Amino acid sequence: MASLEKKKDALEDAFDIARAEAKNNAEAAEAARLDARAAEEANAHAEKAKMEAEEAQKLAEDMSARGKETIQRWRTAISSSSDLV
Repeated sequence: MASLEKKKDALEDAFDIARAEAKNNAEAAEAARLDARAAEEANAHAEKAKMEAEEAQKLAEDMSARGKETIQRWRTAISSSSDLV
């Protein structure tokens, strides 16, 4: 009888250990899932920021080109008017 009690106690201890390990594994899996989700969100934000930066770069280049065209038109106009004088 004492032998059965010892086996029962040992099995209960093993069961408690297995339950604790399962709980730890579940918590680790949840943490990993949350980390993966955060990484996906960060990647999406980075992609959006990259697109916005590219749009801003294009806008700046377009504005610079328009400014250069305007300056060239002024130079042409000044040159033409000075030729008339």
